[in-house]
Amino acid sequence: MMRSPAELAQGQLEAYNDRDLDRFCSYFSKDVRVLDAETHELLFVGMETFRKRYTKTFSNEKLHCTLVNRIVHKHIVIDQELVTGMQETALEAVAIYHTNDGWITEVLFY
Repeated sequence: MMRSPAELAQGQLEAYNDRDLDRFCSYFSKDVRVLDAETHELLFVGMETFRKRYTKTFSNEKLHCTLVNRIVHKHIVIDQELVTGMQETALEAVAIYHTNDGWITEVLFY
């Protein structure tokens, strides 16, 4: 069954908050690209690097992401998020998820 862009964004968010690495990774393509949207720096590419990065992230038991707002436009999902547990104050972020054929293929973080 093909997952819609909204289903992909919601599913990865729930897996993130559960710190379920396998389920989280199941929403992303094997060649996923993650970029810093402000600097255009490519942060990492590919599932192996992606998995290593989030293994470390998910070791933080206080980690939680709250969805503030979501916009879905065709194959793109834009999430405004509030992330707690990473630092003393909550981190406000925007994540843009590009999807294709039932996978998240690229993520841009602001």
